[in-house]
Amino acid sequence: MLRMKLSFILLIFVLFPMHVKASEVIPRQLTLDYVLDEGVKQSNDVLVYTYKWAMLNAQKETVRESLNELKEPTLEPLKLLPTTREYFLTLYPNYEKASEEEKQIIDQQIAIQIGINQSLNIIIQQNYQASQEQIKALQKDIQEKKRQLALLIKELESNQNVTKIDEQEAKEFIRYQLAKKYISILSYDEQIAYLQKEVQFLADDVKRVEAMVKIGEASEDELRKKQREWENKRKEIENVQKERGVLELQLKIDLNIPMTQQVTFQSVPDSFFRKIENPKDMKNLLQRSFTYLKKQESLKLANDKKEQATNQIEKQQMEQYVKMAEAELNATAKNLEKFLAKRYNEFDRLYAKYEDAYDVYQQTLSEQDYYEKQWKIGLISEHDYKGLMLNVDKAKRDYMLELMSYYLLQIEEKQFHNGYIPLP
Repeated sequence: MLRMKLSFILLIFVLFPMHVKASEVIPRQLTLDYVLDEGVKQSNDVLVYTYKWAMLNAQKETVRESLNELKEPTLEPLKLLPTTREYFLTLYPNYEKASEEEKQIIDQQIAIQIGINQSLNIIIQQNYQASQEQIKALQKDIQEKKRQLALLIKELESNQNVTKIDEQEAKEFIRYQLAKKYISILSYDEQIAYLQKEVQFLADDVKRVEAMVKIGEASEDELRKKQREWENKRKEIENVQKERGVLELQLKIDLNIPMTQQVTFQSVPDSFFRKIENPKDMKNLLQRSFTYLKKQESLKLANDKKEQATNQIEKQQMEQYVKMAEAELNATAKNLEKFLAKRYNEFDRLYAKYEDAYDVYQQTLSEQDYYEKQWKIGLISEHDYKGLMLNVDKAKRDYMLELMSYYLLQIEEKQFHNGYIPLP
């Protein structure tokens, strides 16, 4: 029984590490869509704009609270002391029943009090007038503070809007850079696959010339030339593999994938391909661009400041500010229109280049059977046949590289519609 338990424990220790190691070497499959989405989620650059927007929002709410707390002081209505004999007689309800002597005393007291009140009323009026001036000055200061705070809120809101645009622009920029890396890796894979076949062909060619040297049909110089070709091509593969490795490392960092994790890159699906068509409404396309929207936000803020101007000089300054913002917006629109027109022309030219590469590849494919038949019946040598087949592989590589390049153009053009139109 003890022996069985020990055997079971040993089995666990043996199998468990094997399981862990096996899981470490299982390649993780990546797709273009996953890389684009996950890369944006993992980006700290995007997170910075999220924090910036939140900070601006907190500042805006603080300013708004300060604005709501500002109350303009008010002055109670002016209240003067009574100065009419009728008012004071109401203080003596038995005045009519009083004797003449008593009435004279009351009249004297009323007259004295009226005189005193009249003198006091002059002082009260003077003090009230002074208080009014102070209140007016204080109200003016508070109104100016309110104006400044209201304008500051608009500026913070404008900064928030620009920050949101910056955030979307950063996302699109990151997507493009990720797509460029991903598609470049696929392009490198195509190049490496072809170069490996070319190196193998050159290695066979070296052996062929070595045999010819032995029988005196080729010189040592010819052999050295073939060896240099083979060595140069082998170094070319190493360089391409290093460049590919750098891109893969960068993508792993972008996606927060462990360096030791093996990854594979799935091909872009055929359904992804589409011919880029010129936009039906170029003006609408450029007006949705992030660059245009930010200039539009600057114009809106300029108009807000113009409306808040309190004097003629400030108003004239803000009018110039508005004119400058309008000029910048119009200039941006023209530059965007020129850029898009030029870029769409380039898209057409590059599509024609892709089609040419495709036609060449299809032509070499159609000749493949013909060359194979010639080789089988002995009209061409095996070496010549492999060289011709290498031309087919080269045509395929060239076609695939053009296809990859056009995939990237498709992504670029799609981003135009998402607002990302980076002016040079």
